Amino acid sequence: MLKEPAQPRRPVPMNGAMPLPPPQPGRFVSPTDGTEQTYLLDMPQGVAAGLLVYLHGATNHQEQGMTEGIYHDSFGFVRRWVAGHGWAYVCPEYRGDSWMNAAAEVDLDCLIEDVCRRAETRKVLLMGGSMGGTAALIYACRHPRQLAGVLALCPATDMADRHKLAMLRAGIETAYGGDPQSKPAVYQERSSIRHAAGLASLPVFIAHGEADQTIPVRHSRDMAAELERLGGPVRYVEIPGGDHDAPARPTYIAQGLEWLTGG
Repeated sequence: MLKEPAQPRRPVPMNGAMPLPPPQPGRFVSPTDGTEQTYLLDMPQGVAAGLLVYLHGATNHQEQGMTEGIYHDSFGFVRRWVAGHGWAYVCPEYRGDSWMNAAAEVDLDCLIEDVCRRAETRKVLLMGGSMGGTAALIYACRHPRQLAGVLALCPATDMADRHKLAMLRAGIETAYGGDPQSKPAVYQERSSIRHAAGLASLPVFIAHGEADQTIPVRHSRDMAAELERLGGPVRYVEIPGGDHDAPARPTYIAQGLEWLTGG
């Protein structure tokens, strides 16, 4: 189904009100420029059943995905989900407001490889919202063999089109080294809708609010339609009347994780 209306339901909490330990801080040296890059990690005991990577939104940082209580406790839910299923969970800084530029892409590739080695798993799900959902799709269409699936909440899929809106424009230009007129190749390269064929082999779950003013819903509608045309396994949930934050709820994250993992 191309456009599936949201059907809210209460997600089942994992392990009840299981207390969460502080995440483990981690660091590595980027092969791109030798800078120190950071991340936060939840690691299970023994071999992990999989690795969930969460990419934070614009103006936020790695702590977003580890913070309980925000967005209807979405990240408390996620952390309990991974703990209950024996998964590892990592939240990279990926250079702040990078919009998955070339340097952030290399860093994420290195981080996934390292954490997979430590967790003894090759099953990787990539998740993010807003800039994070945008970044997840950019990385996934360029590295589909690294992943088992993608969960993108309110993503931008055409970066030149997203640049037309004033909000966050300056950060995009900083990340890409200029505007679409001065850096057309970069904006083309970082627009996942232009490279959707790279996603056609991956399960992709997308959720977007119908009334989103920060990233218009057409970005997700167009991507879902293109993936469906390519025959890719895609599930698209559109939230009637929903704003930009509407998908960032345990309800929709649970739907995505359940669909991507089979439960």
